[in-house]
This record gives sequence, structure tokens and C-alpha cells, in this order.
Amino acid sequence: MINIKILNDYQRLAQEGIYKPISCMDKDHHVPLVSRLEDDDTISMYCVMCNYKIKPGLALYDVAKRRVEQHFAKNPADYSYIEQD
Repeated sequence: MINIKILNDYQRLAQEGIYKPISCMDKDHHVPLVSRLEDDDTISMYCVMCNYKIKPGLALYDVAKRRVEQHFAKNPADYSYIEQD
């Protein structure tokens, strides 16, 4: 199951320049995508500039999850700004 928190954590780390953001394919904007929960309880990511939208698959999610977990394992103090479950 895809956890929206992992995607949000990944995008926060990308904003800090640690990883490349999951972003819009529009070459003029390259705006990082925003995660949201749809009415049918699925997670999508969309661009606020052009409404480009994707439903992240498990491959993308697994990469984001692995990178988030690796980062916080090496930098546990960074985890303090992330809201915990």
C-alpha cells in the first residue's frame, strides 16, 4: 500500500536538494508534484501549474520509500521535523 507520508517526506527532501523531485513533465515549469488523496482513497500527484497528474505506482513509491528510509537512518536528527504517526 502506498503511504502518502512517504511521498511527502521524499518531496521535502527534494526541496532541500537532497534528491531530484518528482516533478511536472512540462519543460517550462518543472514544478514538484503535490500529493493528494482522491475521493476513491487512491493517491495521486499533480502539478499546481498545469494540472498534470499521475497515480504513482509501486516502482516509484519503492524508490521514494527506500531513499527516505536511507536518509533518516543516516540523519536521525532530521526526522524531528517530520510529523510522526
